[in-house]
Amino acid sequence: MTRTLRTFLAAAALLAAAPAAATDFGVLANTSNISFTSDALLETITGTTSSLGGTLSVDLANPSSARGTITADVATLRTGVDMRDEHLVSDQWLDAAAFPQITFEITSVEAPATALTHGQAVAATVTGTMTIKGTSQTLTVPATVTYYEVSDAQVGSAYGITNNIVRVTTHFSIELDDFGISIAPPLQAKVSNTLQIDVRVTAQQQ
Repeated sequence: MTRTLRTFLAAAALLAAAPAAATDFGVLANTSNISFTSDALLETITGTTSSLGGTLSVDLANPSSARGTITADVATLRTGVDMRDEHLVSDQWLDAAAFPQITFEITSVEAPATALTHGQAVAATVTGTMTIKGTSQTLTVPATVTYYEVSDAQVGSAYGITNNIVRVTTHFSIELDDFGISIAPPLQAKVSNTLQIDVRVTAQQQ
């Protein structure tokens, strides 16, 4: 074997062994949202915001390597009742002035050892740190991840989408007292300590 051939084969082996570079995806607020449901004895309250941000770093060949942070602006949460919205963002509840964002930082992902391909939904388990009102808790939640090549998908610039996207959806529950938020006894019949959370994130390749 000639030296040139040996050098070529060694270089090819190194390239094959090298991990693929991760791709950054920026969260799109206009097609993403987070919502919550409080189902108490006397009242069911739902709230939502589309003011999301953050970045996901995804190696399409190895989705388990995904990392990133998703944020939601507390002051934009809406429940359909103006006075209740004011209470929700006050210092007695979420304190938007002192803690303007809810964050979820992804620290690990369990997913099948297969590449993300166009339109193929992948079930994953995501572990991360959720921070509400300055208090952080580690959560492990189920998620569905779908990658779309925009050249093949039925979307366009009218939606603010001009590049490939990743869609992530998840549903889980949290306990308010885990985040230092207590419900006064008179309100416990109308506000549940347990919130059901739904997250739908669209992130565009940067």
